[in-house]
Amino acid sequence: MLPRLQCLNAVRNAVSIPSLGMRFSTSKIASADLPAAFETQNLDSNKISGLLSLVGVAENRKALRDEEIRRRNAYNRANPQTAAQDQATFTTRTELTKQIHRRWKAGDVYAPHDLSGVEMAKWKKRGKVTRDVFDVVAFDPLATGSYKNFSIMSEYVTPMGRIRGSKETGLRPVNQRKIAKAIRRSIGLGIMPSVHRHPEVLYKARERARENDNYKSGPMWDGARLVVSFSNKNYFWPKLPRSPRPHGINKACRSFHC
Repeated sequence: MLPRLQCLNAVRNAVSIPSLGMRFSTSKIASADLPAAFETQNLDSNKISGLLSLVGVAENRKALRDEEIRRRNAYNRANPQTAAQDQATFTTRTELTKQIHRRWKAGDVYAPHDLSGVEMAKWKKRGKVTRDVFDVVAFDPLATGSYKNFSIMSEYVTPMGRIRGSKETGLRPVNQRKIAKAIRRSIGLGIMPSVHRHPEVLYKARERARENDNYKSGPMWDGARLVVSFSNKNYFWPKLPRSPRPHGINKACRSFHC
């Protein structure tokens, strides 16, 4: 008696289903469900052609860009004044932008008349100053007798001795009148000059500029003496003779020229 196979029912079911039967059979009927062999080759060729098309598009863009650069360079060589004209146009545009006092925001509606100088002048007007530096520190140049302090008064006059306006000082009208009165009082008493700054202020400014000068002349050594210049005056330090070295002196003392 032949042994009984337990998987016969599974084999029957597999043969009855075409999708499963083709795994177990090589007949023409079962192989009909399989895709054609050339479809895999077509899929690979489509992928390669798509990749080549992308490469071709990138190369075309690069070629167009290079052609545009060459054309622009040739035009610049043929017209050398174009770069200078572009720079002049940019400078003019920057200067005009600085004159626009109104700060436009996204969504603002305007008319061509709003860009005229008349309308721009309206936005240039400053608001009234309600509080200035004198109010913050509670400083009154008349009540405190600060007209005697020429260093404070010199901060509110020009190099030619004229009183600075409120646009430069940023003071309220009341405090501007007070500082102007204090300056005139100081000039009337002879504490400050009327056509230039105080000499002490000019001297301090000159000394400060000389100290911060990176190209100022330093001390000079002519081999025998040190020459140092102060206020166009030369001061000389003669070279002192060296004392004879004692016998048996320590070598460490040589660095101090003993």
